[in-house]
Amino acid sequence: MLTKGIYITTASAFLSFVWEYTAKRYASTIKPSVALTYLANGCYDVCYGMGTYAAKLSSFLTWLDFNEIIATGHDLVKPIINIFVSPYYFFTGYINTSLLYEHPYLVAMGSITVLLLLLFIYYTWFMSDVNRQWLLINYKMIMGVEHGRTSNTMLGENSNSIIN
Repeated sequence: MLTKGIYITTASAFLSFVWEYTAKRYASTIKPSVALTYLANGCYDVCYGMGTYAAKLSSFLTWLDFNEIIATGHDLVKPIINIFVSPYYFFTGYINTSLLYEHPYLVAMGSITVLLLLLFIYYTWFMSDVNRQWLLINYKMIMGVEHGRTSNTMLGENSNSIIN
């Protein structure tokens, strides 16, 4: 099957060559090169037009100003990074200020004392069962929650709660 196609192509090319040679020798305008020239010009025009439209379609990136895009990204990313990095500045500010004192280790010891005192207060006051219950009851009273339902005291209506 493939060899038959090769034979037909070879025979067509040979006959076209003979025809073109004979037409050129006798100065005839009916020859295969004229048809091939028209076909080539048509293919050129079609492909050139398709390339023009493809370039116009692909030119959407020329509408963008990449310097402004980079500046916009920078304007958005920089504050976000600064938010995540801001705890670092707590420590640098702490260290720089403590180095201004004559004995910076006393500043560190004072910070440790304050942290231990806050932890002691938290665990003895807020984490005991009695105080957790007291905080829960007071939270419900302040927010107007009675027996699992919300009262209308926040809306200005009267209710039979302890707060009124």
